Amino acid sequence: MMLAQLFLAAMLQAAPAPPGHGGDIESPTAACWSLSSNYDTHNCLAAILGHEDDRLNHDYRRAIAALRPAQRERLRASERRWLVQLHRSCNAEAESMSTGSLYPLYFDQCAIFDTGAQRVAAEIRSTREMTVR
Repeated sequence: MMLAQLFLAAMLQAAPAPPGHGGDIESPTAACWSLSSNYDTHNCLAAILGHEDDRLNHDYRRAIAALRPAQRERLRASERRWLVQLHRSCNAEAESMSTGSLYPLYFDQCAIFDTGAQRVAAEIRSTREMTVR
């Protein structure tokens, strides 16, 4: 959990302000929440999630290529467990906020931050694995 908090803090500090927000931004997804419809908000959040997922997949492929077979299997198993946990925790978080039309928005928000945190964790694990070779 500490890693997720560190990632969130880093994202909040590094996030560029969207047009019209003059540097005051609460999170990388703040601009999405200011859109006028749930449909637009969902599409905006989905685009951010897609970007984070692409970055994670890129880092994952790079890490897999650099690891020995036993290390690869451990990383794959870890990623599978993380995906199950992501869906469980984001479903629970979204359900606690809304069971109606806002549910997918809260799920996406959770998944964005968890995916980003997982990417950072994967980079740390990859670095550790490469140094103990």
